[in-house]
Formats: sequence, structure tokens, C-alpha cells
Amino acid sequence: MIVVDKTIGNGQFAPNAGVLDFFGAVNGLPGGKRVQMGIAVLPAGDSTPFSAHEGDEYSFVYSGSLTCFTHDQSFEIPTGGAIFTPGGEEHRSENHSDQDCICLWIEVDTK
Repeated sequence: MIVVDKTIGNGQFAPNAGVLDFFGAVNGLPGGKRVQMGIAVLPAGDSTPFSAHEGDEYSFVYSGSLTCFTHDQSFEIPTGGAIFTPGGEEHRSENHSDQDCICLWIEVDTK
């Protein structure tokens, strides 16, 4: 078991977003896979640029709401909503609400 207690710091994807990666990449999972898990805070009115990850990304909106975009679709994600983004798919998020959006995210290797 690994237990980590961290606070949210300044994020790299949006100027005011806080991104916390609890464990970094945890290696040595069955099949040689790795997993990352963290919390992201996207302030009201902020957005992230398009990006893609090698692994599949699972996100849960703990509070607030998001609009998530691929190059040809958009999705409204309310509090309690979940998002699955396949590895390699470019995506971005916008917070159009008047409150911060807090998400739990997990990225899992697919190879």
C-alpha cells in the first residue's frame, strides 16, 4: 500500500489551474503497466489547451462542471459526471461556470 498526502500546487496546463499528481507514474503493475492518479482544479472561466496522453484517462467531476472537447465533439460534464478519454485522443476542457471545477483523474497504460 502507498499512502500520499499532498496539497494542490500550480498547474502546468492552464495558468491558474492546480494539478496534483499523487504518485507520479507507479510502475510494476501486472503486465508492466503504469498508472497515475491526481486531482485537477480548473478555476471558473479557465480552460486547458488540447493535449493527449499515452494511457487511457478516467476522470470524475467531484464539484463544479466542465465542457470537454475533442476536435469534432463537445460534452457537458456536471458534478458527479465521469469522463473516459482513450489514450492518444487530443482533448481539452473549459469551465464556463462561476465556481472552480475539481476533478479526480486516473491515467492507465494501455500497452
